[in-house]
Amino acid sequence: MRTQTQSTHTETLVHSLTQVIQEHLQKYQRDTGTSMGVFVCNVREHYERTHHLHSRHIEWSQVADLSVRMARDAEKFNRWLGDDLVKQLPIDLLESIISAFPSERRFRLQIELASRQGMLAIPMPTGSLSEDANFIGKIAKETGEAIIAISGLLNDGVIDSRDKDKAPAAITEINEAIAVMSAMKAFIERKALGKGPFVVMGVDLLNTHKVHDPAKFG
Repeated sequence: MRTQTQSTHTETLVHSLTQVIQEHLQKYQRDTGTSMGVFVCNVREHYERTHHLHSRHIEWSQVADLSVRMARDAEKFNRWLGDDLVKQLPIDLLESIISAFPSERRFRLQIELASRQGMLAIPMPTGSLSEDANFIGKIAKETGEAIIAISGLLNDGVIDSRDKDKAPAAITEINEAIAVMSAMKAFIERKALGKGPFVVMGVDLLNTHKVHDPAKFG
């Protein structure tokens, strides 16, 4: 019974994540005109670059003609995004799908995917002066958008059930602001105050080439 319950939960989770990805992908295509074939081609390239041959579980098209190969891969991908739970989206493809989005859209997708699982995605500063200067701009942008979203809920001076249609978008903006602020807080504590690594599941997120023993930090 427990195994069946776990299986049902996994199917529901995958389907929920699939719906989120589909919504973001459709908006990305509408806004940019990117074809499904091109998007899936980028997904496949990332997947094959980050998975050793023996660890790949996805059978992509092997047709020599590029246009035909892209079309067949796109058909397979569309089945994964459809309503047929028998053709579930492979969970090990998730990282490659996320990476196929441009950085700003990728950030928004990660925030929503994480929130569906009761978590918060936190982008970590790189330690590069130029990139982290841009990160400051991102903090200003995200906090500003959160304030604007909250202000929209307060047009009539109060937040109540009449704001239910605007609330999800406002919560998304708040989560994005929290994410970038949490990232910068951890970075400042590490670099300026000498606090220990920001470790999640044994991985120091501020120094990702090192793996730490969680028992050594508390």
